[in-house]
Amino acid sequence: MDANLRSKALNAQNNGAVACIICNVAGVNGGDGDEFIGMAGGQDGTQVTIPTVFMRKSDCDRFRASINSGTSVVMRIAPTELDGPSQLSGSFDNGIIAHEYGHGISNRLTGGPSNAGCLGNDEQMGEGWSDIFTLFYTARESDSGADPRGIGTYAIGEGINGRGIRRFPYSTDMSVNPQTFDDIKGTTAPHPLGEVWVAACWDLFWAFVDLYGFDADWTNTESGNFKAAQLVVDGMKFQPCSPGFVDGRDALITADFATNNGEHHCLIWDVFARRGLGIAATQGSSQDRNDGTEDFQPLATCIEELKINKTMTELVTPGENIEISLLIRNHTLETKDGVIVTDQIPENTFYVDGSSNIEPIVNGNTISWDLGSMATLDETTITYQLNTDSGNKSQTLFYDDLEEGQDNFTIDIGSGDNFWGLTGFDANSGVTSISIADFYTDAGGFNIGGDTRLVMTSLDVVGENPALRFWHKYDTESGPDGGFVEVSLDGGNTWRNVTDNMFRNGYNTVIAYGTLAIPSLDGFSGTNNTEWIDTYIDLNEYKGQTATFRWRFATDGENSTLQDAWFIDDFEMLDIKRYTAEACVEAEDGSSSCDTQTTLIDSDLTTSTEDEVLAEDVDMKIFPNPAGDYTSIQLSSGNQHDARVSILSMDGKILFTQPVNINNNLEIVTVNTADLASGFYVVRLESGKGILTQKLIIE
Repeated sequence: MDANLRSKALNAQNNGAVACIICNVAGVNGGDGDEFIGMAGGQDGTQVTIPTVFMRKSDCDRFRASINSGTSVVMRIAPTELDGPSQLSGSFDNGIIAHEYGHGISNRLTGGPSNAGCLGNDEQMGEGWSDIFTLFYTARESDSGADPRGIGTYAIGEGINGRGIRRFPYSTDMSVNPQTFDDIKGTTAPHPLGEVWVAACWDLFWAFVDLYGFDADWTNTESGNFKAAQLVVDGMKFQPCSPGFVDGRDALITADFATNNGEHHCLIWDVFARRGLGIAATQGSSQDRNDGTEDFQPLATCIEELKINKTMTELVTPGENIEISLLIRNHTLETKDGVIVTDQIPENTFYVDGSSNIEPIVNGNTISWDLGSMATLDETTITYQLNTDSGNKSQTLFYDDLEEGQDNFTIDIGSGDNFWGLTGFDANSGVTSISIADFYTDAGGFNIGGDTRLVMTSLDVVGENPALRFWHKYDTESGPDGGFVEVSLDGGNTWRNVTDNMFRNGYNTVIAYGTLAIPSLDGFSGTNNTEWIDTYIDLNEYKGQTATFRWRFATDGENSTLQDAWFIDDFEMLDIKRYTAEACVEAEDGSSSCDTQTTLIDSDLTTSTEDEVLAEDVDMKIFPNPAGDYTSIQLSSGNQHDARVSILSMDGKILFTQPVNINNNLEIVTVNTADLASGFYVVRLESGKGILTQKLIIE
């Protein structure tokens, strides 16, 4: 048992605890956190005098959820002598038997009749279908969808409404079972994955029962319970081998069209959108449960309204144009006459004459279009531009581009031997950023889990609308390894994740529980396609206070790679300004809808586009690469460039530099690299038109 785990009870006791609960970590011994493991007292055990209990992850998750919602959790010690056994044979639990037989159905139907091994991929829902069969065939007419229903309740001595052996009991009541598509992220076993699929299908079951009624006689093919069960079985037949959640949803919709002429497709969309599998949900690879994106929008045509959807440029440089698009759709069952679209022109912006694809009427700060009549399912897109005032900009309150070093940052290594460090390998601006690699090693050179924090100097939060912006890119093992941002308002004594404060390019996933034993830990994990993005943190709730921020990166130490995993650059506290405007559509019968969108206004410290210009104008080749005793840098361009070529170490130190004149002739710079240690380096070309970098490997 880990020494830190052995000391938990003693540490809790020394800090005033009257009892201690130690929660299992997901993934221990290959499990999902719902198994018990030995917990010997160790060297500290004799000093512990408070009651200490080891609990499954699912129990601890329920406690945390209850406490976070304001519900008190009361525990009592059961009598020594129980009235009967604490566990019963699962062979007498009809739900468990139905579950196991359910595997035979899902394995034989998924991927077609010739495939019986299609449910071995990471995002497959096999355990979910087996739970569904248990729920379907043990439902009673007196039941309600909101009733909590557990799996394996008999085997663990619970009543039929007990939680059972899953993280949550199944229920259509979101306060009882709140699981959505994102809750599959960070899990390691198939059961917690399947639970989320069941949550949606159980909702579907009761939606059919509400529509057609319940009949305990399964020969009644018109009952809601029969129709729902038949649809689920048919859906398995239409899905591919190695399915993911979106595949399964689409297969159900396809099955409904095949069996019921699509009569229930809107019902299916509504049910699955409620659990995060809406129209814009993506599953990514069905081999990776951590790379999906949840969405709560049902199919648009299933909502019978006259609609408008507005998009605006998300971030604008002062003086540049805002691109605006208005999508108008008639999803009602009748023609709409006299359709008028109006939009607001925000202060400090100006309509660009001739920019609209449909001629508008501009009246002061209002712009409008007369679309006339729109038939059912008609849609029209209006596009136009607004020019912005170059003097209206967000104000920079703090800025560090790391070009002068990392004096505004300290490193706190919670565990592991890896650390944040300056690098010249990649940068959002200039030539330097700070990064951390996706691995930790112990003294013997073996990969181990770790947790390292980059702590920024404390900031006094001022301004009317303060925000913190940082630019970053990441490429990590998806799920177990990732980073997140925390804030402290008491000088670093307590920290909390800034999840709810991010309003642009926020977290993309949940970091696996087994990495830091923090449930539902939102963070950056996987890859953002290796592009620099800007993330904004709203600081309004911290105004008038001193805030300390830290960027925290953690890994489980398994399946890690040696590449830099998280690059960060250009830290900036801003007093943010925005352009906000509401667009509306209205017909002469009074039907209408509106949509409000916002464009953020950048500060003076916008990232230069000169680097991109230089990359397009100059061709730089390095050979040989990897290099031995020498390497040559070949430069060519159709234009004149007075430039400087340099070789930098990964921590930004310049090891070689030489001025060059690039014109229509080929320029070759040969560098003696015999004295350079094996490893990675950066070749940098600087001119008045920007900076161009490439990676150099010395063998």
